[in-house]
Amino acid sequence: MNNLDWPLFLWPLFFLILIYLSAKDIKNRYIESIDLILLLAYALLNIIWLLLSGSYVIIMYNFIGSGIAWLLFFLIWIVTKKRGIGDGELYFAPMAFYNIGWINTIEALYICFSFASVCCIIGLLTKKMKKKKPLPFIPFLSLGIIISLIFL
Repeated sequence: MNNLDWPLFLWPLFFLILIYLSAKDIKNRYIESIDLILLLAYALLNIIWLLLSGSYVIIMYNFIGSGIAWLLFFLIWIVTKKRGIGDGELYFAPMAFYNIGWINTIEALYICFSFASVCCIIGLLTKKMKKKKPLPFIPFLSLGIIISLIFL
């Protein structure tokens, strides 16, 4: 996705929403549905912008990215019997990844799982983290999205 297709003044709004949801996930260890409405509104605003600008191919690429993210997290949710990830990540992923397209989705997921793995290994080795304690994953997803959009 060409990031210049979306007005540049709205990227900081997307980043602020991601940071807000990450902070809520770190603080509460869950995301409320009302908080996800911000992300949904942003995704709908993105769809309207792309429809008005006639960027139908980008809309298709965005839906592919959203589908990839949702399918991955849904499979993790099913395989781990709802213990591997929370419902918040399952709802967060398609809405957040819709806004970045499928190539950035793959990059962001790679970055996010890499950072999460390193942090978990360090946390377990230093005994600052317990195996049974849930890990807030939305901050890692947000970090992956932001790095993917800015640097890659």
